[in-house]
Amino acid sequence: PVKPQKRKRLKIRLNKENTSRVVFDEEGNPTVPFALVAAEKAEGTDISDQRRNEYLAKVTSAMRKADIIDRKKERERIKAAHKAKRLQEKLAKQ
Repeated sequence: PVKPQKRKRLKIRLNKENTSRVVFDEEGNPTVPFALVAAEKAEGTDISDQRRNEYLAKVTSAMRKADIIDRKKERERIKAAHKAKRLQEKLAKQ
C-alpha cells in the first residue's frame, strides 16, 4: 500500500515582487498581498514604544526564567538516564 502524498501549502512571499497574486487598492495601483489588510488593522492600534519595550522586557525575563528551569529539568533527566545506564552495566557485569 502506497500512502498518498500530502499537498504542500502555498506560500505568499511578501518580499518578492514577482508573485502570481496581485491585489489592487482603491486607486487601482498594485500592492503587496495582505498589505491593505495589515494597514487597516494597524490604524486602530496605538502602541507606544514605551509600552512595547515594557512588554518585551517582561516577556524576555519570563523566557529567561523558563529557560533556566528547562535546562535544570533537562540536566536532571540526562543524569537519571546515565545513572540507569551505569546501573544496568554494573548488573550486566555480575
